Amino acid sequence: MVDLQKISDKWQKKWAKDKIFVPEITKSKKFFFTTPYPYISGSLHIGHGRAAVEGDVYTRFKKMQGLNTLFPLAFHITGTPVLGISTAIEKGDKKKIKLYTSYVQNYIKDKKELEKTVKSFKDPWNIVKFFIPKMMDEYSSLGLGIDWTRRFTTGDKDYQKFITWQFNKYKDKNYLIKGDYPVLYCPNDKNAVGEDDIQDADTNPVEKQEFTLLKFKLNDLNLIAATLRPETIYGQTNLWVNPNTTYVKVQVEKETWVMSKPAYEKLSFQKINLKKIGYIKGEELIGKYATAPGIEREVIILPSTFTDPEIGSGLVTSVPSDSAYDYIAILDLQKDKALCKKYNLDHEKIKKLKPIPILTTKKYGDSAAKK
Repeated sequence: MVDLQKISDKWQKKWAKDKIFVPEITKSKKFFFTTPYPYISGSLHIGHGRAAVEGDVYTRFKKMQGLNTLFPLAFHITGTPVLGISTAIEKGDKKKIKLYTSYVQNYIKDKKELEKTVKSFKDPWNIVKFFIPKMMDEYSSLGLGIDWTRRFTTGDKDYQKFITWQFNKYKDKNYLIKGDYPVLYCPNDKNAVGEDDIQDADTNPVEKQEFTLLKFKLNDLNLIAATLRPETIYGQTNLWVNPNTTYVKVQVEKETWVMSKPAYEKLSFQKINLKKIGYIKGEELIGKYATAPGIEREVIILPSTFTDPEIGSGLVTSVPSDSAYDYIAILDLQKDKALCKKYNLDHEKIKKLKPIPILTTKKYGDSAAKK
């Protein structure tokens, strides 16, 4: 029986000894190829192997055509993933520790050494130093014609200088311009991040969610409601506030906006010159009337505990014709005379609140929420 592994090992050793994949600097016709650098966040997977093997087949073909070929490979270590792994392990994240223990035990069987290695990942450089040699061995086991003498990482200073030079060149030629655009942002690391920089983003994509902010005029205040459905404003009957939430008064140019604390924090990354100037409790707003945008009509402010300060602006405009949450919340309030009394609301007036139809369909009629 032919021992293919033995044959493979024999020729790989000869190739390495003769340095056949380390091209000499000559005046002959040259060919350069590389593939996207693998990220140092764990073991290689089949996708890494496929990309490298395809490149290897092509560079060997060019070498057979007589070209002086160079196929180097680098390692991607910059960005937030390595730092995220390190921070999670330092904080004792059991899920992350279990995951990296499973990675490392592919290479280390001794339990004490295994535990010691994973603990060392509290220093991000130890993650890099551990996985790069393992990746090189795994790539080499495929018999790839990679020139490892020219390897580097994206964290090397000369490589970073090259990237800076490249971006400046793009800018000089007006291929890059600076402007405003909503991007994913990490407030802890204080920089923009791509999906590849975010933990589990390849399996659980992070998406930007766009809210439209509506300004409800109440004397000198603008109560800010956030909505995902601005086209439904014609059916507004009231504004919801959470009586248990303390809202923030924010100076925005010459106006005073009211929103939840989390909303203020998020908006401060998107809009410049915001200034926190005070607070107001949600229960203080209940029973007052504010002018709703789009319909320019006064609507009553009502209590609602389903209004989450972490979502949107912490204030919600109510469209009970099309939102089941709004419809049910109004029904609950109309049935709860004691709650109306608690917030000094006229129960009879609340009972008269009805959905305002804005759309009719065969399936749902003119009150989709009720249906």
